[in-house]
Amino acid sequence: MSPTRHLIAILLCGWALLGVAKAHVVEQLFAEVKRGGPDWEIEVLFDAGYAKAEWRGDPDTPQPTREWLVGLSPEEQLVLCEEASAYLDECLSFVSNKAPVKIAHHFIDFDQSPPDFPTLLNDGAYLRIRLTPSSSDDRFLTECRLAAGKRPDFVFKSSSGDDSEPTYLTLKPGDSFVLHPESTISGVTQSGRMIEGQSVYLYSLEQGFLHVLPGGLDHILFILTLFLLQRRWKPLLWQSLAFTVAHTLTLGLTAAGFIAPKGSGVEALIALSIAVLAMENLFKKDVTSWRIVMVFGFGLIHGMGFATALSSVLTPGEGFLGRLVVTNLGVELAQITILALAWILTAKWHDSPRYQIVRIALNISIAVVAAVWLIQRFSFSTPPLTP
Repeated sequence: MSPTRHLIAILLCGWALLGVAKAHVVEQLFAEVKRGGPDWEIEVLFDAGYAKAEWRGDPDTPQPTREWLVGLSPEEQLVLCEEASAYLDECLSFVSNKAPVKIAHHFIDFDQSPPDFPTLLNDGAYLRIRLTPSSSDDRFLTECRLAAGKRPDFVFKSSSGDDSEPTYLTLKPGDSFVLHPESTISGVTQSGRMIEGQSVYLYSLEQGFLHVLPGGLDHILFILTLFLLQRRWKPLLWQSLAFTVAHTLTLGLTAAGFIAPKGSGVEALIALSIAVLAMENLFKKDVTSWRIVMVFGFGLIHGMGFATALSSVLTPGEGFLGRLVVTNLGVELAQITILALAWILTAKWHDSPRYQIVRIALNISIAVVAAVWLIQRFSFSTPPLTP
């Protein structure tokens, strides 16, 4: 393929990204098994963005904020609760002795007035919903099923109650698990394969990795901008080290509650950081001390983004430091994977003139995508609720 065709192909890829690389879409809902056995109890942390059918999976709809939720009238909050209950019933079903179990929904936040909605690191709008069986039979255990189809995964947290570390089970559409009396978690997939709950550290490692690969296109592009200045390992290691130290610092401070950034502002600044580095790559050839300082500064911003996205893992309390370290390790493994793949893919042709054309084209494409993100994230506002 000629250099010109390479350039056109890369630019077309960049423009294709504009069609899919928009605002983040929540792909998981979180729940905790408070009590197992026939008289079970599950508490769901329900993202209000899933209450409205027209919001679900729409990348152009920003996540509703807690401030927006608090500002709704009691009538609008009631509508939201009814829609949240309806969607949970669509997703989760419960069966005991091959018969459906009728479920009671209790909205915990409304136990006091005004409602005490949870405050999370990402400043999102959440409802706490307690699910219990309307009636139970001690002779049989209950199976929880997540309906197949286009639905978010449900992450269930459980503890045996003996001060042991909690375990996590990610239930994908079509999967199910049994509410054991000991609150242990295991289940089956659509293929009938058994799936076991993960330890808190394995779950933290996985979530840190998945937040970047494949879930964080903005973070993937940021790491690629480090690679697309210089391919040599020493400059890459200096930039990577500066980025790691910075995002580890703010990841910990944000998760511990010492700083509380606004999620929308952080996401916009992350987009800006990508655009700035991609544009600098067009005019610079060497990694200077200023570049290291700039990457460090941007790393501070990205750390706050990591913390808000990983708020379900990084809650203060016993074992916080260990979870923080392991989650950050997952992020680092994903970043190393990106750099290693980029290195391998360019191994045989990085010295050719064609590589320089592709490098320039990629930087331009990344800068354009990031600029569009920047405009979107500054201009998006929470949509109004229509009862």
